[in-house]
Amino acid sequence: MERLGVSIVICCHNSARLLPKTLSHLKRQRVPDGLSWEVVIVDNASTDDTGRIARGCWAEGGPVCLRVIREPRLGLSYARERGFRRHVTKWLVSSTTTTGQPRSGLLW
Repeated sequence: MERLGVSIVICCHNSARLLPKTLSHLKRQRVPDGLSWEVVIVDNASTDDTGRIARGCWAEGGPVCLRVIREPRLGLSYARERGFRRHVTKWLVSSTTTTGQPRSGLLW
């Protein structure tokens, strides 16, 4: 059953170099009291350390749950589909590591 809240689904392919900055911005989100949120990283057939880097960056003070999901089929549509199927909240925000994340306000 879905929880009231927001899932941020970030699709990544060989994004180990970009993830630290992306996750740093997400850690600093200002979120209204009582809003549940999570971060879902979809590792889209990466051949670098995308999943490991994501877990390592978030372990250093991540404010909410971060899940890393592997999608073996290369392609943004496959990655989005995998992330959308695995979210556990009512609402979704989709992004990629190349989009850039605002310092605050993503979850107003």
